Amino acid sequence: MHFANIFIATLLAHAFVPQLARAQDRLRSMTGYERYERVSRAATNLYKSGALSVTWTNGGQAFDYRHEGKYFRYDIATRAATELPTNAPAPRASRRTDAPPRPARGRQYTSAKSPDGKFTARYRDQNVWLRSTNDTNQFAVTTEGSAKSRVKFGSASWVYGEELFQSTAMWWSSNSQKLAFYRFDESKVPDFYLQLDQTKVVSTADIEPYAKAGAANPLVDIFIYDLESKKTVRVDARDGKEFGDSVVGHYVYGVSWSREGELLFHRTNRRQNIMEL
Repeated sequence: MHFANIFIATLLAHAFVPQLARAQDRLRSMTGYERYERVSRAATNLYKSGALSVTWTNGGQAFDYRHEGKYFRYDIATRAATELPTNAPAPRASRRTDAPPRPARGRQYTSAKSPDGKFTARYRDQNVWLRSTNDTNQFAVTTEGSAKSRVKFGSASWVYGEELFQSTAMWWSSNSQKLAFYRFDESKVPDFYLQLDQTKVVSTADIEPYAKAGAANPLVDIFIYDLESKKTVRVDARDGKEFGDSVVGHYVYGVSWSREGELLFHRTNRRQNIMEL
């Protein structure tokens, strides 16, 4: 019986291969196939990345980079680039040895070090904690977050990480004096149960608040903690309006600080037909 199955499978394979070859031959004879081939070959050279590998120098006041085979140094204060001698060492991308491991898919970093290296913000127990780099003076910036209330600070939902590319939920200002962070209220977001380990004797479930189409989205806010005043304020991400599907600010993402100390972010309604910066 075993050999019979092998024989039948061999016959089917031999019968299928000629059909596949004939299908490929028909594709080549279709109108526009030559143009498709020509465009496909040319398309590989249409895109040229503008990404640069830079090396910071002069105490962070300038950086070196390579462009079109030449080396340059860009001074931040003067906003001017100067070409370096041809015998200058090639800039190498700087790599932090103390960088935390990359977050899992759809998740965010659980810590953020201040630019001056003096403080580290951490996400722990649904809240934001702050400590000095020598592990002293640790305290909770927020205390409202809890698993019971389904409110969390310093973290985002899986959708924000997977679809809005938010790999962090805590942001330091350039002068290390202010810390911005997310507040997520998922109390009205239904849970999604993803079955895992189904090939084992007992399976498990990964439970995640997930807003499917028609379900409630999490309530998202941004807060800023000031190290000098030790006060926390909420950023008005919805122009003072109540949270709803039609309100600009239903999605708040792309958060960053400007050099002048202003907090920037994108906001859009759920239909994504209105977007503001």
